[in-house]
Order: sequence, then C-alpha cells, then structure tokens
Amino acid sequence: MRDLVIGVIALVLGVWGLSSDWIVFREFTGAIFYSALFAWGLVSTLSGLKDPADAPAVTEIRKRDVTLDILRGFAVASMISGNAAAYALVHPHPLALRFYDSVAAPFFVMLSGMMVVRTSRSGKHTGSYYLTRGAVIMGAGAFVDMAIWQNVPFMTVDILYLIGLSLPLAYAYQKMSAPVRWTAVVVIFAAAAALRAGLGYTDFPTEISLLGARVPVADFPTSVLNHWLVDGYFPVFPWLGLSFVGVNLGLIRWARKKAVTFATRKTFLAGFGALSLGVLWGILWPPEMYVRDIYTEVFYPMTIAYGFEISGLLVVLLAFVDATTGLRIYEPFRVLGESALAIYVLHLAVIRWVVAALWPSSSFGVYVLVYAGFVAVMTLVAVGLRHLKSNWPDRPMVFKMLLAG
Repeated sequence: MRDLVIGVIALVLGVWGLSSDWIVFREFTGAIFYSALFAWGLVSTLSGLKDPADAPAVTEIRKRDVTLDILRGFAVASMISGNAAAYALVHPHPLALRFYDSVAAPFFVMLSGMMVVRTSRSGKHTGSYYLTRGAVIMGAGAFVDMAIWQNVPFMTVDILYLIGLSLPLAYAYQKMSAPVRWTAVVVIFAAAAALRAGLGYTDFPTEISLLGARVPVADFPTSVLNHWLVDGYFPVFPWLGLSFVGVNLGLIRWARKKAVTFATRKTFLAGFGALSLGVLWGILWPPEMYVRDIYTEVFYPMTIAYGFEISGLLVVLLAFVDATTGLRIYEPFRVLGESALAIYVLHLAVIRWVVAALWPSSSFGVYVLVYAGFVAVMTLVAVGLRHLKSNWPDRPMVFKMLLAG
C-alpha cells in the first residue's frame, strides 16, 4: 500500500507541476523534474497495484460497498465547496478550485448508475422500485426548489431531477447488450453537441420566484423544454450518458456474485488512459467552460472531452480506493457518503439561509476556513444520521430512500 500511496502523490505532483502556469515547459529544468516525478509516480502506482488474481477483495460493511461510500463522500465534499463558493468566495474563482468543485455532480450521476446495478442484482427490486425511487428523488428536488430557493420547480433541471429520471432508465438500460449500451452513450454525447448547436445554449436556466421576487434574466433565454433537453444545469443530453457510463462500470464490478475489485493495473491504466485522452482533447480543442450566473463548475456545458476526463478519474479513484480502503483518512468521506441525499438538501438550506444571507464574499484564504468548518459540521450531522439509521432499521421505505447514500 505504501508504494501505491507514494506513487499517487508523486503522480499528482507531477501533473500539477506540468500543468501549472509557471511551468508549462517555460523552464527546461522544471519540465524535466516534473516529467521525471510524473513517470516515477506512474511506475510506483502500477507496482503498488496487483494482478487480478492477487488483488484485494472489495470491502463491504453492513452490506454497503465501502469504496462507493468513500467516493460518494468525496463528491459530497466537492459539492459543498461548489455551492458554498458561489456565495462565499469572491469571483473569479481559481481554475483548480473550479475543477475540484466539478467532481461532485458527475460522480453522483455515475455512482447512482452503478448502484442501480448493485441493488438490482439482489433480485429484491423490479422496475417499479426504481420508478418509485426516482419519483422520491425528483420530489426532493422539487422540495429544494420550492422550500429552499422559493422558485417554481422542474424548471432549471437540478441534479436531483436528472438522477430521479435516470434511475428507471438505467434499470432498463442494463439489460441491453454491451455493444448497444456503449453505442447509446456515444449517441447521447454526440446528440448533445448537435442539440446545443441547433437549439442554443442559454447563459443560465430561467427561474420564476414563487414569491414574485426579482430573479436574474439570461441574455439569451430559452424554454424550459430546452433546459430539460440540453441547457439546464443538468440536462438529459448528455448527462444521461454519464448515468449509463456508471451502469457499465457497475456491470463490470458486479459481473459475478461477489463484487469485482478495480484495484488492478489493467483497470487503473484503462481509467488513466480515458483521463489522459480527455485532458489532451481539452488542450487541443479548449471547451467554453461558462460561468452560469454565480456557478463556476467547468462542465457548463458538459463536453465529450470532460466526459472522458471525469469517467477516467472515477475509474482511477475506484482502483486506488479499492486498494487502500483501510486508510483511516477515508472515514469522514465514508460517513458523508452514507447519507448523501440528506446532506445535499441540508447543505443547500445552510447556504441559502446562513451563507448567502449572512456571509459576505471573502478572499480565498478565509473561504478555505469557512469551507473546512462547513464540511466538519456536515460530517457531524452525517454521524448522527448513521446512528439514527442503525437505531431505526424498520423505517418506512420513503425514509430509507431519503436517508440513503
């Protein structure tokens, strides 16, 4: 494990050095140093991983996939930053922070696709379960719109609407043959690019206040149907494609009765290859990366290049975390990941009624302190929810869904 951890640290430092504004091959010595660090990190990482026959088993506790909980928790931490920074950090935001904040939504969507495979493999759930679960999640999205933001629901296509819609579709999608499944992903991403070109891509989705309050108006507004199709915050095209990528990863992980570990050299290299392809694509053909109102994630719009990047990153992290699930540093992420939906709703309420109302936009240093405290509080809440769930095993199905990861 030590070689793997040291290798990944060296790999990250190498990538950071090579991509920093002050290095970019302007200094020959620096370029050589960071290239060597990158190469050493890659070799050390691969030496720390195993061949499939020797790879560690997937860790499960209380019938939960620990790796998925950890990565979902990491996505929660990224989500808190992305939404809090919109109000608590002066604009423009550092590019590195924008990329960090952009991990959350794609990870949530892909992990939800993986979980459809996992839960359906048990044989306990049919398509009606995923219709119900999807409706509950969309209902939570409507609650957020109406109770927290006090806007008309179902207009901007928030993340919960997309996930709720995707669950029954993902359940049906997993039954297709592999060539059809991957072709569908390609078609969805290609259609998204075509739809953006044909229908347009608004500055930010239209909102209507339930209280008649004034709301920002886009310079180039489009219809609500357009928001659902292609230019809402998380439109069907291409975000449904990421859900389907998650389903395909789930079918790999649960191809047999016991979960298949991703902690192998082959899996890591596949993920690293997809990540590298996406990065190279983005360098050769830089995407727009719009700032939409006050939100600065880099996936506005979601492009094919970023689809490769984020899918590859998830596979790389699945391999790394599968190999290192024993690290105690993961525990806060694991706790957050066990109650992601509840934390999502609660953190938005805190942002709406505390951060946005009381906290002025601050410098980056002050923001980091605010963010660390925010994550710590949400982690304590998640610990409380863990105890609540353990002491309330026979809770109604709706509460099981709302308190799920």
